[in-house]
Amino acid sequence: MSLKRTNPWYVLMTLYGEPKNKRAGHKVQEKNRKVWNAWMCQGLSDQQLVQLHQKILHNHPDTPITLGELGGWDDMADEVHELHRQSMRDSSAFISGDFDYPGIPNPKSDVEVTNAAVHGLLLGISGFYFGTKLKLTGLRERLSINAVGAYFAKDVDLNQSSFGELFFSNCYFEGNSSFAHSTFESRARFDNLTFQKNVSFELSTFEQLCWFSQTSFDHNAQFLGGVFKGRAIFENSAFHQGAMFQNSEFQSRVGFQGCQFGDECRENPLYLDLRNASFKKPVTFRESRFLNRYPLLDGAELPAEMAFTMGDENWPERVDGRSSNDLSSWIEDKSEVEKATTSCSMLRQAFAKQGFPEEEHFFFRREMAFTAQIGPIWQRLPYLIYGALSDYGYSIEKPIKLLAYLWAFCMGIYVSALWCDLSSVLQGIKSILTGAAFSFANIFKFFGLQGTYFGDILRDAHWVIQVLSATQTVFGFVLLFFLGLGLRQRFRLR
Repeated sequence: MSLKRTNPWYVLMTLYGEPKNKRAGHKVQEKNRKVWNAWMCQGLSDQQLVQLHQKILHNHPDTPITLGELGGWDDMADEVHELHRQSMRDSSAFISGDFDYPGIPNPKSDVEVTNAAVHGLLLGISGFYFGTKLKLTGLRERLSINAVGAYFAKDVDLNQSSFGELFFSNCYFEGNSSFAHSTFESRARFDNLTFQKNVSFELSTFEQLCWFSQTSFDHNAQFLGGVFKGRAIFENSAFHQGAMFQNSEFQSRVGFQGCQFGDECRENPLYLDLRNASFKKPVTFRESRFLNRYPLLDGAELPAEMAFTMGDENWPERVDGRSSNDLSSWIEDKSEVEKATTSCSMLRQAFAKQGFPEEEHFFFRREMAFTAQIGPIWQRLPYLIYGALSDYGYSIEKPIKLLAYLWAFCMGIYVSALWCDLSSVLQGIKSILTGAAFSFANIFKFFGLQGTYFGDILRDAHWVIQVLSATQTVFGFVLLFFLGLGLRQRFRLR
């Protein structure tokens, strides 16, 4: 039996005809939309219609749905009933006596088109308002859908179906949405959408290009076990809760450029979960921001080419609401810190293989900062000192400042203890210069200045001055070593 004639919901959605393609048949789709929206809202009072339209406008300011078409059922009811009856009467099933006219559907019941062969039909639902659950499941032979500006107030269930070309643009999904266990045989584009609740593409296969651009996933977005055979683009989209790609396989290039993962206003955001995912081609996260947590990468097969934007504004210094440098209550968040450490370690290794030292060291510093929060204090202390003195071998400014402080502090003590001669201005200047030179010679002992010019003075000095001199030399070597690490990293001296 033909789906065009036997399914009352499909007949109502295409009452004035079916579009030949998503660009043509605009007038037909507009007439179908007005009939559908008026039918869906029949029985509502004028006040209820105004409230409904205000809600739609609030959630979806660019909607093509007008208040007039929501309340136009009384003017078209007789015509729609007759057209619907005639359309279904034309079916061969009805003529043969095997099919009874079911009447026009109840607008309060779920919209169901299930377990049918669609033979490549194009369903145009642009601007449609669905006030009840939409259920398109078990459909075979490539159903294409063109949905621009549609509003789904309840759950959407498009499971276990075969789809041709999908074009969802500028739509709002107020309930849970599911496209799980489906096959997308042609291009699938989800553009400028809002999923207010959970959405699932679990165990679905994308045969060609799939595009999720400028889409807001307000709750969990599940792509578990998905297969992406064509290019996958998730550009400028926002994953406010969890983005779950566990066990997914990406066979072509993947783009997450400009995405946001997490939400600063939520207490318990989830992860970008890429555990056991497989990337066969390059993947990019350029200009993407991870607001709360680092991606989970355990068991993931990372590609030979990856790209991230390195910047403090792109990566969290906090895990589970706590700063990476906050040493208080570290035991409470130990599991989160360990996950962040593992993620940073894997990203560091990935960039090391690519030969990108700047990116490698960026994640090395994050890894060290989180490692400094794991274990007892005696284990954490070396990491804390390493970070405080040199930003884990990256900073040039910190060692230089500390060397200057060390030189000035010790110079003051040497001048006061050994050359405090203020009998004249000239002698005072000489004393300061001598103390400055002695302090410099202690820090840069490998130049030999200390033994050449200050050997006798140091032998005759008080033991406290001798200990201070030796201590200054040790600290000077340490700071010079850290300065060398910073210069090596900055100028790629490898």
